[in-house]
Amino acid sequence: MLSDAKMTSTQAKAHACLCLIFRLTCTLKLVPYSWNCKTRRLNKLNWLGWAVFYAIACISPVSCTFMVVRYIQAQNLNPPTRIRVMNIIWGLAYALIFLCKTQVIIRANEIMAFGNALLEERERVLAPEKVLLEEKEAKPKAKEVKDQPVDWISFIIFGGTFLLFVNPPLHTVVLLDTPCAPQYWSSLILPCKWMGDSPVPLIQLTPYLLWEYFAITDMMTLIAFLWGIIFMGLNWIKDEILAYISK
Repeated sequence: MLSDAKMTSTQAKAHACLCLIFRLTCTLKLVPYSWNCKTRRLNKLNWLGWAVFYAIACISPVSCTFMVVRYIQAQNLNPPTRIRVMNIIWGLAYALIFLCKTQVIIRANEIMAFGNALLEERERVLAPEKVLLEEKEAKPKAKEVKDQPVDWISFIIFGGTFLLFVNPPLHTVVLLDTPCAPQYWSSLILPCKWMGDSPVPLIQLTPYLLWEYFAITDMMTLIAFLWGIIFMGLNWIKDEILAYISK
């Protein structure tokens, strides 16, 4: 088990990581909110921010429709099973993001109020423990005790954040090998018929690489934002259950 000080440090790291994800998502206009760095709260967007958000939100339904059409067209070419599966997966992924963004648009005020309430609750819980931790760290450090428990939660937080930023470029690199696969927009414009055609110069692939990178970033970051709110909600439920049991 982790000590109280160690657990407090881990919870503070998790909270800071969630705030970073919220700030990134709001900065990229992937959700209809702005992030206040001083109060660490979600705020409403102005009309220009909403216009940018709606423009970005149109990517998901357009891409989903494109995947369905390309999948139907590709059946006449008898594509490999791997390509069929990939096309279905990408279509479902864009459909999921479209549904998530639709809910965010419809319930924008409710989600913002709920997220801010959870942020305030986490800061209230961490506030007294943070003071105790700072007081303990200010004292002279004693000799380090060997065989201290490993803070696996910190590794999980770091790993999740690392994958969030690494996934988009890794998925984008696949386009270099199969630029003419039907799940990519480049298959409509590039002078090739199927993924086995001659390699396409990098200069021609650059716009499509940027497009795929942005689309994957949109997908991964929005999922991280929504899971961050769910994570805080589950954490709040856990605290309430433990408080009830301790009475």
